[in-house]
Amino acid sequence: MKKVLLFVFAALLVCGSCFAAGNGKYLEKLEKSADKFLATLNKENPTPFAEYYKLLEGFENHTEKDLQNMVAGVRQHLGDAKEVKLENFHRFPDGISELNYLIVGTTPNRGGHVDVVFNPNGKIIMYQFTPLEFLPEGADKNKNNKKK
Repeated sequence: MKKVLLFVFAALLVCGSCFAAGNGKYLEKLEKSADKFLATLNKENPTPFAEYYKLLEGFENHTEKDLQNMVAGVRQHLGDAKEVKLENFHRFPDGISELNYLIVGTTPNRGGHVDVVFNPNGKIIMYQFTPLEFLPEGADKNKNNKKK
């Protein structure tokens, strides 16, 4: 009985690692696209519009002016993207994938959460920026939650 359980456990371990390896390569491909997309928020070395447009699908009416307006709105909130961290990767059964990023900006205590959604072909079909405000270091987290 112990040998059977050991064999089943080993088989599950091998299957899990193969699944993870397959997702790892796919995730790497999507991350490269998302990195180019998010590089538009970096004023030092922004992604050229022609490169940016190749990453999208379903944005036929998306012009360079639209990109500039989007970037200006995000920069108004957080300044430049000082730090970009991948938080989550979701791969759904229908082939849709989603990457969630946390962005810390150069403006003090401000950042954002970016969701980038890909179709099964690896093209960006949706993105959303949610502005965030962080508590300053040493701030009382319960200060605003006290009853008056």
